[in-house]
Amino acid sequence: MDPGIPAALGLVLFLGLVAGIVRYGVGWLARLRVGRGPAAAPRRTPSFLLDQGLVEAASEELRRAHRAKRPVAILLCNLDNFRNINAVHGHAVGDAVIRAFGEVLAEVGDAGDVLGRLRADEFIFLRHPATARDAKRLAVRIQERLRSMPSLDEKRLECSIGIAITSPVATDWESVLQAADLALLAAKRGGGNRAVVSTEPPRARPAGADGPYPRVA
Repeated sequence: MDPGIPAALGLVLFLGLVAGIVRYGVGWLARLRVGRGPAAAPRRTPSFLLDQGLVEAASEELRRAHRAKRPVAILLCNLDNFRNINAVHGHAVGDAVIRAFGEVLAEVGDAGDVLGRLRADEFIFLRHPATARDAKRLAVRIQERLRSMPSLDEKRLECSIGIAITSPVATDWESVLQAADLALLAAKRGGGNRAVVSTEPPRARPAGADGPYPRVA
């Protein structure tokens, strides 16, 4: 047998697999567009912020809330099983899922909310004023909207949400984010697809501390 034949067959099989993944991703995007139905009436939605812009906007909102003595809710939203989506369907589909997740948050949000992408599959949602009960209702809306989207391999998209409410002694961004991060970790350890409110108020940032709190693993 010509030694080049097996290599050629392998290349054909590989290209067929890639084409199948692309067709699947295109089909999922088409179902997503169809599932949205007619365009809703225009309304003001929060703008997405990244990196330093997100930190500055969130910090300013926390300072405003502290001066007004009003609570702020921070929701740390993380897609469940996102690594598996990337591994099975490829990064093109993974990127589309991320964009769709961001659109869900924007649809649920109001103009006064602070919304931004914190990490690859993780978003921050800040609402002021808001109590723990308000934040839980918001989390339920986010999860219900996400589950209404087209499924991937007959599996609905789901997310875990960690919620923290500002305390009188902790109004800095890092301490509140740390509390939300711990709540998110509890939601993930509980099986995912749930929202958990931090059981402890955010701790005051230590005097002279430099840099953010470490990321919870």
